[in-house]
Amino acid sequence: NNFASQGGSINFSKTSVYGKIPKQGFTIRPIDIEKNPLEQESNWKKETTTEKIRYESTDKIIGSIYDLNSFSQDLAYAISFRSKNISGLPLRICVKSLYSRRCEIYDELSKNKDWNTDIFVLPPMNQGLGYKLDIGNISLSSISTINELSEIKIVPLPYYYLKGIHIEKPNFERKIEQIIPVNFTDFGFVKIINLPFDISDQSTITLNQAFEKGWIAFADGKILEHVKVNNWANGFKFNQASQSESVESGKTRTDSTGLTDSTDLTVYIIFWPQYLEFLGFGFLALTLIFILLYRPKINVDEKNN
Repeated sequence: NNFASQGGSINFSKTSVYGKIPKQGFTIRPIDIEKNPLEQESNWKKETTTEKIRYESTDKIIGSIYDLNSFSQDLAYAISFRSKNISGLPLRICVKSLYSRRCEIYDELSKNKDWNTDIFVLPPMNQGLGYKLDIGNISLSSISTINELSEIKIVPLPYYYLKGIHIEKPNFERKIEQIIPVNFTDFGFVKIINLPFDISDQSTITLNQAFEKGWIAFADGKILEHVKVNNWANGFKFNQASQSESVESGKTRTDSTGLTDSTDLTVYIIFWPQYLEFLGFGFLALTLIFILLYRPKINVDEKNN
């Protein structure tokens, strides 16, 4: 595959799994990030050469922004930063999704006076296209902050393959977990997912948003069990507890999950508190209409003196 053809490797020992990130990838040079060789004011300076960007600031936050508009969020990436922290705080980085407007990676680079490479893994978000790299040189007092950045490299990773690697004892029975990305139509508080494959009674649909009890999912007329995934995300589980009969065209068709045996199953995920807000707006509009149409008429009799 591409991972191996670009120089990546994965090796195993009795106690560990180790490997090498491909040398090839998408490399971002200093002059790709900053077009002007020098920008400065009284309390900050940003100097760019072909080899590095040097950030200097006192009681001010400066930095750089680089757009990754064409990067698919269906893939995982290893993102490396080669930097040097000369004084003050190290560089702060944010990898922001253009879909969620959230920093999917928010961290600081190593506090090292020599050149050092920090590597971060960005998992697949399955939310469309595009990220933005935000690099910050932060000084919040009279202490000067000086950092240098020489290179950013981005390499696609076989995320699900790497995540599935494990070490187990011989004759140890382990259930195999398969993660399948799915496409969905997103209307904000309503999400529609078409599943063109059979669903087992242990399958879970994961919605990568902070767990909230207001989310509910139903398929084939049945509400799915709402569970917490990875201790933070929303999950909707197909299980045998939801078994019931489904009638279509006068015929009953059920499988082990209680769902209709179909090769194309549609799952609807909704955030029901949003409907209460819309209902409130509706009552407000009706109240205003009622006041305008049925307000009492006041007759004023004038007496001629």
